[in-house]
Amino acid sequence: MANYGEPIKAIEMRDYIDGKIDYAFYVNEFPAGVGDDAAYIRMSPGLPASEWTSKKRPSFQVVVRGGERNMPQAEEVAYNIYELMHNRRNKL
Repeated sequence: MANYGEPIKAIEMRDYIDGKIDYAFYVNEFPAGVGDDAAYIRMSPGLPASEWTSKKRPSFQVVVRGGERNMPQAEEVAYNIYELMHNRRNKL
């Protein structure tokens, strides 16, 4: 895991979420040939630092997809990720 103050890498975010939620997680995009029931995690620089602090505020995006018959499961995974990460600060 990243040390306090260091940016979190996508693979660290993937490992953390994957350890808490049972689903197939990948980094940055879906690999070729992966089935519908999968998700990927992508990091972005996020918002710029404010005028009062130089603290970085990276953000991340999780794209969850599910097959036609598994849409309720994909939606549940998305909500579970939201609940896991909502208002989480600084460290995983």
